[in-house]
Amino acid sequence: MRSVAKLRQPVEVVARLLALGLLVCALWIVVRQSAAPLQVRELPASDVESEVPALIRAGASQLTVRMDRVPSRVMRDVLRALARSGYAVAWLSETPDALALSVEPIAGPDARSRVIVMGNVPDPITLVDAGGILDSTTAPGSSRAVIGSVRGTVSARARTTSAHVRSVAADAPKPVLVLGRVGWEAKFVIAALEEAGWRVAGELLVTPARPAIGVAPVVVRTAETGPPQLDTARFSAVVALDGSAFGYAERIRAFVVQGGGAILGAEAIRDVPGLSSISPGRAGDARTVLIGALSSRPPRDGLTGWTLQPSTDAVPVEYNRGELMVVAMREGLGRIVAIGYGDTWRWRMEGGDGAVDDHRRWWSDLVASVTPVRVSVPSVAEVAHDPAPLATWVHTFGAPARTALPALSQVRVIPWLVVVAALLLLAEWTSRRLRGAR
Repeated sequence: MRSVAKLRQPVEVVARLLALGLLVCALWIVVRQSAAPLQVRELPASDVESEVPALIRAGASQLTVRMDRVPSRVMRDVLRALARSGYAVAWLSETPDALALSVEPIAGPDARSRVIVMGNVPDPITLVDAGGILDSTTAPGSSRAVIGSVRGTVSARARTTSAHVRSVAADAPKPVLVLGRVGWEAKFVIAALEEAGWRVAGELLVTPARPAIGVAPVVVRTAETGPPQLDTARFSAVVALDGSAFGYAERIRAFVVQGGGAILGAEAIRDVPGLSSISPGRAGDARTVLIGALSSRPPRDGLTGWTLQPSTDAVPVEYNRGELMVVAMREGLGRIVAIGYGDTWRWRMEGGDGAVDDHRRWWSDLVASVTPVRVSVPSVAEVAHDPAPLATWVHTFGAPARTALPALSQVRVIPWLVVVAALLLLAEWTSRRLRGAR
């Protein structure tokens, strides 16, 4: 029994010290509350910017934001700093307006960008940049894509929220190498690209792609003094129109793997075996041409060519009369597009009104789709960048609370501290009396 009594003595001392510590803690809370009472505030988001400085001066430590609108980027940063310094910040969802904005540079000589805005707001959304208004949309829950030249910061503005993205123009692309036989197709593909602003180097073959042994091929070059070196330091993309690319198959594959782009015509896919391993599609049956379709819509119904059979990883890009005619795929760091149309020059020469512009735009867009986008690191300081305000808010402060942030008043803790201290003292007194001590 004496051994048990000896074991009780340190337990009684610990219980007595814990009770004394709890009572001291309760006393400290009472003194602190009398000096600076705790404040709990609930504010609509529209009033946060004007009220937060006053709350900080008053010593408020808990804040619930009712999201009637998304706070600005500056106020979001202020609330995040408060949360990290010990303030309790929560928010209640009142279905705030959601808005997201994306600005992507497009490869090409005209320095265009693709602007995409999505929003779930009842009010009109206006797209503006440093030069003025770009476009607007009014349908709630809709998206709008705008392709054009933009300047400075692009903003999507609604009545209750706004998103901002700093636009960055792509660097001027390197020249495009066109491989083909001397003829109408190569002539007008080069013309279309040059008219669109691309720098073009042509390697046009006069003799057959595989001349007799001992006979050197005759080549016409439009911008080179010697055989072009196909690498990403000199060219951004290569267009192989036909079997004249026979001697370039391995170089084209290495070029694409390193990050270049390639467009393969159906004749090149069919006549150059070395291109089949990287082609996103295989040339199939010859397609039926609709007489007189070149001057109607769509004019590509009147073009000759071969249907394409896509490879496993290929992505269909264009169907014509139910036949796959344009397909794309990634290879290494680059992109490849295969086209099944042949003699597209007839579209330009025999088409209706606007055929020249349509032919030029079609070829320019094809080349832009495989050209890598290179953007220089801007030297100026980054301006306001807030592409998705509501998503950033949720990422920063978490999911909305079901109810307002509970007022965890420290005054309510005092009774519990006193009760626990009393129980500890009662246990300590009972233990002493059971072992016969006073």
